[in-house]
Amino acid sequence: MLELEPQVLLHGHHRRQLIGADGKPAQGRGDTPVTRQDLLDFKASAQRLAGVLASLVKDRAEEKCRADWVRFEPYRVQLACGESTTVDVVIENLDCKPIDVTVRLVLPPGPTADPATIGCRVAPGEQHHWSCKSHLAELDRPCSSILCVDVTRNGQPLGWVAECQLWHAETAG
Repeated sequence: MLELEPQVLLHGHHRRQLIGADGKPAQGRGDTPVTRQDLLDFKASAQRLAGVLASLVKDRAEEKCRADWVRFEPYRVQLACGESTTVDVVIENLDCKPIDVTVRLVLPPGPTADPATIGCRVAPGEQHHWSCKSHLAELDRPCSSILCVDVTRNGQPLGWVAECQLWHAETAG
């Protein structure tokens, strides 16, 4: 951002609270004027945050803080009623020891998957690709569905670690 020097930032999950000319915070806006000093402050804050996160994880923080070690490929799929497609769940072992992983698909009403659960052992530095056939039998609502995976690693339940979007072809614009 420092190279581009934008004049406005559009916010997704967080909005800066700037005080307007009337002395009150701006309401109902998803954008904020930004200066070079704002960008420098943001960079310094990001560096402090990176340092704090790294201090929370012993050894190899750059690997252990990766959130995508379990992921769907592709992330977004379009599917019509009666159609099937294949999505892969990729499980990557960033550890120096083998990991035992159980993955269970969490499905909303409408789509089905086969198989819905797997267990595997992944060697250090390796990836396991689990191909799962998803089928949309009927459309119960006019919107996208989110497929999630509930993950257990070495006996420790981690919860819903990754997701993908299943867009119903009938509702895609």
